[in-house]
Amino acid sequence: MHRFFIEQKFENNKIKPSKKIIHQLTKVLRIKRNEDFVVIQNQKEYLCNLIDNQIVLKKEIIRKQKNQDFKKELILVQGIPKNKKLSIILQKGTEIGVDHIYLWKTIHSNVLIQNIFKKDSHFKEIIKEASEQANRIDLPQISYINSFNEIEFKDQDLLLVFYEKADPIKDHIRNYLDVFNNFKRIFVFIGPEGGWSEEEIGLFKLKEATLLSIGENILRTETAAIVALGLIKYLN
Repeated sequence: MHRFFIEQKFENNKIKPSKKIIHQLTKVLRIKRNEDFVVIQNQKEYLCNLIDNQIVLKKEIIRKQKNQDFKKELILVQGIPKNKKLSIILQKGTEIGVDHIYLWKTIHSNVLIQNIFKKDSHFKEIIKEASEQANRIDLPQISYINSFNEIEFKDQDLLLVFYEKADPIKDHIRNYLDVFNNFKRIFVFIGPEGGWSEEEIGLFKLKEATLLSIGENILRTETAAIVALGLIKYLN
């Protein structure tokens, strides 16, 4: 069943959608009169029909949130890579269940944060479509930072920095299983093309972050992000 995040609020159990949404419903997806689909608002789902170019509410759908199985907040801090790779990371990270994505202009990020910020609406559209595809009822938050110090950490945060020179995560899986319950938020740090600088590694160590690697192979940044997020969600 088709699912849509729509910001417009119901009035008298109806929404008069924009021309863009009408086009998507009728021309792209070819939804017919009285055919059911789902509208998502404020982490709630509503079963709806399209009648006379209006979205008509039938009933609210009651269910548990899709990513409640993870329980902890999963946060990706991604050193900004090239645009095509970034689109993949946003899409797959959303599908895996990340709650917040920080895009960090690191020393080795070969982009300007201003140019990345200009694509904010495009990135949010990628996240929205990925959330619809993944059967989520929430949208990950996206933030843009120039400095590690712009992130506000709390006492019950676990910082996991993936770094090719660190010990493989497979050597310490039992330790991670034992300590995960002590933390409410898990930060996953992934470097851009070129990896982390020595200065950035020093910042992580000052914050008592855990440095680890995925294995012997050197992965592309988009592959590393997908594998790392999947591993952490699985281990939890």
